[in-house]
Amino acid sequence: MKTIKPLALYSLVIILCATAFEGCKKGPEDPAFSLRSRKARLVGDWEIITYTVEGENYLMETETLQQHDYYCGNYTLVNEHERNITIEIEKDGDFVITTETKTDQTRDYTPGSGCGDATSTFENTAEVKGDWDFGAGIGDYKSKEQLILNVKRGAPIVIDIVKLSSNEMKWSGMVDGEYMEATLEPD
Repeated sequence: MKTIKPLALYSLVIILCATAFEGCKKGPEDPAFSLRSRKARLVGDWEIITYTVEGENYLMETETLQQHDYYCGNYTLVNEHERNITIEIEKDGDFVITTETKTDQTRDYTPGSGCGDATSTFENTAEVKGDWDFGAGIGDYKSKEQLILNVKRGAPIVIDIVKLSSNEMKWSGMVDGEYMEATLEPD
């Protein structure tokens, strides 16, 4: 009876393990191997570090509007929004998204209007609550490759989980008809 040589046996074990671990990988940028389950890696407090909507930075956004005031005439209104977004994902299936927004607003009146320019700062905090679940793997998607956020008021948000590791998460998908991408880190 022939025996398998140790080098061949080790090679076979390595190939089988690599194939098994690759099959567990869900997102395209997920780590090849993790001792923690996908749910265990997802649960926790996360801060959104980058967030783009249709390629534009949503965390730092400037909007410029031409306005008219009955008494002072035309002016330019500039709103500079700075957002800090965190998401708390609970093991029991609940989530809370907290958005803190600071807006610096400048009114620049047309010279000779008789009105002085004005600057204001506004701060606002908003929360969205709901429950979450992984996608079931419909179509081209693997099970747990998508995150479904069921908000208390509104339609569910389906997000593609591009990467999920213990120290980084990446999302992409359509939200309110616009394509978004986000990178999150533990908070």
